[in-house]
Amino acid sequence: MPPRPHSASTPRSLCGNSSVPFTVRAHYDRDLEIFVGLSKDPAALGHLCFCGMNSLNTSSSTQCPAPAWKLCQEKLFSNNPGEERVSAILVYMGSESKFCLVECIFVCF
Repeated sequence: MPPRPHSASTPRSLCGNSSVPFTVRAHYDRDLEIFVGLSKDPAALGHLCFCGMNSLNTSSSTQCPAPAWKLCQEKLFSNNPGEERVSAILVYMGSESKFCLVECIFVCF
């Protein structure tokens, strides 16, 4: 069985009190050596973002700079005007750096 990625339910714990770019949950992919999650930036809602482990400060200090992160150009959320997003989560699929976006929507009539 391949190793599962680390899942940080509180991404802020990755680096002291610094601000991280993820919503509720980020996943560490050991093959890619990056944290992957959904962007919490309102301007980038629906985009994946990621940061490498090497961008995180590993010193014992409780304060460190925000990690260097990158944003995927493609918006993954539905653009259907008849749908209203209720929630979304990124789920690790178990192997080979595969993830699934689960988007809960409300259909407006």
